[in-house]
Parts: sequence; structure tokens; C-alpha cells
Amino acid sequence: MTNTLSIARRIDEILALDETAELVARYFASNVENPFGGPLFDTLGSNPVKRFVADDLLALNVLDEKVSPPAMRALLDGHADAALARVRWDVDLWSGSDHDLRRANDLWSTLIELPSIGPTRASKLCARKRPRLIPIRDSVVTRVLELGTGGWWSDYRVVLSDADRRRRIARLTPRIRQGYKPSCLRVADVAIWVLGSSAGSAIDARVAVGLPEAPKW
Repeated sequence: MTNTLSIARRIDEILALDETAELVARYFASNVENPFGGPLFDTLGSNPVKRFVADDLLALNVLDEKVSPPAMRALLDGHADAALARVRWDVDLWSGSDHDLRRANDLWSTLIELPSIGPTRASKLCARKRPRLIPIRDSVVTRVLELGTGGWWSDYRVVLSDADRRRRIARLTPRIRQGYKPSCLRVADVAIWVLGSSAGSAIDARVAVGLPEAPKW
């Protein structure tokens, strides 16, 4: 089982780094040359709260993910819409109930049953549709937060129930054009990814702010 204390320790280490805020600002920069997805993952096209649409599939490209044609057809034919509609869109992870997390897990489970989706793509689709409630989990998040093989949402909920920690995450949010404000989960995910990824764009960003090329963790 994931250790809540270890997740909290790593999040606090990320928040304590002087360079984290600048790295997050670089990720969300609005200049055309920005190699990162920035706000696009959340803001691209249409994003209805109760159904999956083609823009959700396009948004996956922002995070370097693609799904197969059978999965596209299943999503666009509404195979996961009922599960999506049962998940609240107006609640944050730290204030969500066990019932809310069960509904979210039902959605995730529905998605991973589709061809080519898998756990990472499922988490990113969930995060696109419920950015306040469902965090992204990929190989970088798993490594940096030292997650086990089981679920972790309940543990992360405990970590983010600390109001001061949430305020520190919120202070990382740069001023972004067009009124977009990323969720607490999205800001934390960006900080984790830019510090922990071995992608070329993340390496370049770390070097630019004076950090070593290698991932921090």
C-alpha cells in the first residue's frame, strides 16, 4: 500500500525547491515556441462534463499519448459516458468522499477495458474530464512519488487535505492568459513531471533554471 507520509515528504521536497515555480511557469508559458503542452490539455476544444468527444482524444496528444481506432470508436460511441456521468465534476480530491473515489475508480476501470487505453492513458483521460478530482499517474509520477502497485487516490487525498500544502501548490501557479487556472492536481503533476522526467524538453528546462540535467528523483 502506498505510504501517505512518503508522498507528503516528496511533495514537500518539490515545494521547497526554489526552482520549482520557474519550471512550472515555463511549462505554462504562452509563447508559441513553448515545447510543453501548457494549458492545452485542459482547454483544447470542447470538454463536456458528461461525455467523451473527439477533442478529448486530441488532448491526449498534448501529453504524447494516442489511442487505437477501436478505442476511439468505443469512446465516441459512448461506451464510457455512463461511468463518466456518475463522477462528480465539482469536487476536489481532498474533499471528495469514498463514494466519489469509488465512482472515479469505476470510470478508470471502464476505460482500461478498452483496447490500447491502459492505466496511464485512462488516468489522463480521467484527469482531462475531472481535473479537480482525479490525478494523472504515469511512470514519472509513479517513480517520483514512489508509488506501489495499488491505488493511491485515498493517500493523495490525505496529503492534500493539508490546507497549507495546497496553498503552497497554488502559489506555484503562474499568471496565464485567457483566464485559465489549472487545478491543484494539475499544478502538482506539472511540478512532478518537469523535475522527474527524462524527456528532452524537461532536461532543457531544468538546465535553464540551473538544475542538473538528470531527473531530480
